[in-house]
Amino acid sequence: MKEGHYVAGLGARPGVGADDIVALLRAVLPAGVSRLAVPVFRLGEIGILHAAEALGLEIAWIAAEALAERQKDCMSHSARAQAAVGFSSVAEGCALVGAGVGSTIVVPKQVGRNVTCAVAVSGGD
Repeated sequence: MKEGHYVAGLGARPGVGADDIVALLRAVLPAGVSRLAVPVFRLGEIGILHAAEALGLEIAWIAAEALAERQKDCMSHSARAQAAVGFSSVAEGCALVGAGVGSTIVVPKQVGRNVTCAVAVSGGD
């Protein structure tokens, strides 16, 4: 994989359980991921907090404005997500924002039970 800082972006339905998140992340995360980027509108989700703790990942809470700015850079888009939360690509968008300016997707959106995940790598800065 490309050198740089890896960040996993997470999209989740309300009430998602930690087990569902952990199962997907363990299946798709490359070595070297230390941060989980999650939209701020999921701030109260206990399952996300427990999953991050179980995997030893810090959480970066992504503001809606920043998530909106990176939508054009995402590889996959969902009309269902757009209707539900106002963004068509939550996991990829969060990963891109979390990895910073010049970041790119290295693992496109992966789908698990009630959760999606994508991984971005920083632009080397």
